[in-house]
Amino acid sequence: MTEEQKRRAMLAFFYQNQPSADLCSTATIPGVCAAEHTRIFDYLKDTGCVTGNAHWFLEGRHQIIGAITSKGIEVHETNGPFITPAMSSQTFNISHSTNVAAGNQNTIDQSVQQSIQALVSQIENAQAPAEQKAQAMGLLRQFVAHPLVASLAGSALGALLA
Repeated sequence: MTEEQKRRAMLAFFYQNQPSADLCSTATIPGVCAAEHTRIFDYLKDTGCVTGNAHWFLEGRHQIIGAITSKGIEVHETNGPFITPAMSSQTFNISHSTNVAAGNQNTIDQSVQQSIQALVSQIENAQAPAEQKAQAMGLLRQFVAHPLVASLAGSALGALLA
């Protein structure tokens, strides 16, 4: 299934569940796996086709509570194009600096995710009692599940601890 088809399938889900939809990890949208829900929802939200919020919970579960907009209804009913808002560009001149990231948090998100993955791996491979490892993983899950951390570090972070 193409990305376009997945977007249309999720848009159809919101269309069929008007006025508001509750999409959780266990919900099925034909051709769209649960791991793709939040990414596709964010795209539809950016294009103005849906409104709402995605929430991540422990063990990588998620819930999306949203609604289709009038633009989303038009796109669905006419099979029209998804029109993304124009991106603005800015120029920054940086000299004599290290650890500079450019983009829409993509480099930062990847760095945080890689760091959490490395930490999980180190905890799992540590020479420590199983009880201490379980406690450390529990604390890490609490940290990642905190709403502020989740909003800053990205929604994919919760899936790393699943």
